[in-house]
Amino acid sequence: MALVGYIANVLAVPPMVFKFQLNPTVISEKRTYEYQEVEQLGKAMLDKAGAAKGFFGTIAGFGEDVKEWGSLLTDTKPLQPNTHGGKPRVFELEFVLDAKWTDDNGETRWGEERIDLDLQILRSFVNPGIVLTDLGDVFGGKLTEAWKPPEVSFKYGPISMTGVMTDLNIKIVSFLDDGSPWRAEITCIIKEQSKSYSAVVQTAKRLLDTSEAALKTSLGDIAAASPIGFLFD
Repeated sequence: MALVGYIANVLAVPPMVFKFQLNPTVISEKRTYEYQEVEQLGKAMLDKAGAAKGFFGTIAGFGEDVKEWGSLLTDTKPLQPNTHGGKPRVFELEFVLDAKWTDDNGETRWGEERIDLDLQILRSFVNPGIVLTDLGDVFGGKLTEAWKPPEVSFKYGPISMTGVMTDLNIKIVSFLDDGSPWRAEITCIIKEQSKSYSAVVQTAKRLLDTSEAALKTSLGDIAAASPIGFLFD
């Protein structure tokens, strides 16, 4: 049985709701963060420990000095995150659409109900349109600003995010007698919109899930996975 999932925007004019017929064959997720090489090394081997104040400050400074030895020994600049270096999460989906119909017994049969409307909904996410929140711009004479592709609500299993569809590939592999599509293979790319309620909710959920996972991790595994884990081998 297929898991219920949607690609939708209920605030679009008209509302657009695409419901998956079958489970997608592939959902890939990609997240990228950019780093830059920096000059952070002191002139002396123990400069930070020497400049620190207090016992704990000296210990922390010594730790920083030792880490810098790695850059000196490998003759490689250290890395630090770029300001706003995060790139949107990218989901690539592959799924199939089939023409179908339901018989008198409520069983699904394939081959007679058209999928033209499903394809039109998907196309609408990569073509300009109007959403209810932009009607003020429309009536205010700013149609150019309002006339743009709608954002996407992508919901499937644990995935729930707001994004934009940047790519859509429709491959029709079988046709009905009148030339209308019978079976279509779909590939689309959805990039997460960080300016959204879902980005806030998903960040909180990720932190909570990570905390739950940490509580289930043994102290031995935590020690072995630490930067000084070699001491526990």
